[in-house]
Amino acid sequence: MLLLAAVNALSAVAFACLYVAAATGSLAPGAYVVGVIALLPAAAALWVRTEHHHGRGRDPLARLGRAAVGLVLALVAVPGLVLMPIFSLQQQLPPEALGERFVPAMMVLLLFSMAFVVATNVAGVLFIVGSAALARLRG
Repeated sequence: MLLLAAVNALSAVAFACLYVAAATGSLAPGAYVVGVIALLPAAAALWVRTEHHHGRGRDPLARLGRAAVGLVLALVAVPGLVLMPIFSLQQQLPPEALGERFVPAMMVLLLFSMAFVVATNVAGVLFIVGSAALARLRG
């Protein structure tokens, strides 16, 4: 459960790095699209491998519960760990230090990163369900 949350947090950080590189112009738009297309299956594969390794031998409902708790932990912890220091700095620094667009930009980045994490989890769950259905059909 905690390992799945860590994989989700890692996926969020990887996507955020890719998004920031594209937003600052360090990465061409085409390279950003290719990066997202490559990152989603890689993150989903890591998620599936982690869930399969630690979920083996459990019933499907328990596995789904572990995945849901891992997702909720990441959806709560990552924004909290990112926004708390930013809000603290915002209170201590003069307004021109961070600029008035910094906090909204960070919130948008977090929103997109969390959407990516949800997409990763959905892709992972669909892969596990599809694999189970194929295994059942084969006997």
